[in-house]
Amino acid sequence: MLQMDEDLGLQSVGVDVAVDIDVMKIYLEKLLVLLLGAEQADIDTSLFTFPDSIERLRRFAIDAQTPALYVLKETESGSDGCKCF
Repeated sequence: MLQMDEDLGLQSVGVDVAVDIDVMKIYLEKLLVLLLGAEQADIDTSLFTFPDSIERLRRFAIDAQTPALYVLKETESGSDGCKCF
């Protein structure tokens, strides 16, 4: 059973799992700056601008059937930025 706490922004499944998606988003943004050699501005203007990026991150965080989160880095020549898969 999935529940949303509007005040805390927490997602929970049953009683064992609670995830703050905003904390995960901040963590991922900071991690990708290091892993991809990106500028923070690049991450800010690309990664979470895709309509389904937050939903994909949420699914990764709470769904055991989603064991991986893939991030694609595109170069300047084909730049659409980063995208979560």
